[in-house]
Amino acid sequence: MVKLPLFVFFLACLFVSQAFAQDTRPPASFWIEIEPKQGPRFVKEMIVARLHVRYVRPVALVRIKPYETPDFELLKLGHGKVYTATDDGFRTPAVEETIALFPKRSGVLTLPAFEQELTYIDRAGKRVKIALKTEPVELEIDPAPVADGVWWLPARAVTVRDEWSADPADLPPGEPVRRTITVTAAAQLPTSLPPAPGLTTQGLIVSAASPRRSMAIGLPLEDKQRQRPNVKGRPMDYVESDRPQPISSVSYSWLIRPTTGDPVTMPELTLHWFDIDKGQPQAIVLPARSVAFRDPGPSLEEMEAALDLQPAQTVGTDRLSITDTILAGLLFLATFAATATLFSPDFRTAALQAIRWMRLRIARQRMMNAAARGDAPGIWKQYSTVIKSGLADEPGDTHRAPLRRLEGVVFGGHTLPKAQLRRIALDLANCIRVASITDAGSPRGKQRQRALVERQQHG
Repeated sequence: MVKLPLFVFFLACLFVSQAFAQDTRPPASFWIEIEPKQGPRFVKEMIVARLHVRYVRPVALVRIKPYETPDFELLKLGHGKVYTATDDGFRTPAVEETIALFPKRSGVLTLPAFEQELTYIDRAGKRVKIALKTEPVELEIDPAPVADGVWWLPARAVTVRDEWSADPADLPPGEPVRRTITVTAAAQLPTSLPPAPGLTTQGLIVSAASPRRSMAIGLPLEDKQRQRPNVKGRPMDYVESDRPQPISSVSYSWLIRPTTGDPVTMPELTLHWFDIDKGQPQAIVLPARSVAFRDPGPSLEEMEAALDLQPAQTVGTDRLSITDTILAGLLFLATFAATATLFSPDFRTAALQAIRWMRLRIARQRMMNAAARGDAPGIWKQYSTVIKSGLADEPGDTHRAPLRRLEGVVFGGHTLPKAQLRRIALDLANCIRVASITDAGSPRGKQRQRALVERQQHG
């Protein structure tokens, strides 16, 4: 009963020893496989390569040499797949790495050999160091089939997202709007995505931000779940995809502000790309958009007409009201009498200052009358006369906005409703200040003159 099992055991040991003696395979095998494709390959088009290695003998150390080639850009897609293969009836540990190749130029390009330094343990238990190399591969690359000036973008899929921070056709008066366009391409690198399109349009102020480029590695779900953090401990960006490929994105952003109250149309944008799976050129068109400020509502004249009210009568540009004429005459007589009886330099200065104040009041009234008629040149005429005659100091930087808007209407051909013209005239009238008058013959006058010069020099 005992001899039979011992006999069977000795027969099994003999069989295993003969099997190992017959295993004459090399300690490891290393080769590269290029994914086939129907049709030509083009510049910048992704080529999928798979590196296979099978270890027959126990492995002690594997060192992968850095790989560089001037004709291709390389990108490793994931951390590789470890599995057990069957080789000549033997179960062998195997590793498969997926690499994306991007040709930089056309022609017959040679992909040099990949190398590994392998240290394995032989049958005697000794460590043996060998070098594994793949065979070089030649690839024929065609030039990009596009005309000069057209951006070449070969990819498996391209999507474009156009976003606005607000409705561009209904913007609050004076407020800008932000436009963001995001281009996403599968099987392409971020550096190969196109530059920002030009959005310069007459009637719009456009400020462009720097493009933001990013990339994620797309993998099937089972491969994505198998990934681990990289060597620096920072998780890599993986997304689910039907096959291994890089998925790159670029975002362009602009701040857009209209310079006129009229609607401005931004032309349509076209993105050309090449479908490498179908072998056909494609195009994505973003439609034209209208950018305009919101309607400020009816003017005072329109509301008066709707209510059947008589508009207020205004005084002409070259005529003064009776009240202003009487007031100006009384002030002139009082100033003349005081000046004739009192010869104080301070009194004369005050009198001249009062006269200037009265003249400015008249100019302000004429500016408002011109605004009520919608006469922008009349507003400009009164304002420029006051400044050039030295009756008033020029307004500071904080009050130049209404002046620039008025200049745009008078010299730029823009149009504004009467309500906005009245607002501009009121702002200009409020920022006018009477210029200082000093008596150069008195010590106090000299002191004031020096102070005025110093203020003008210091802004």
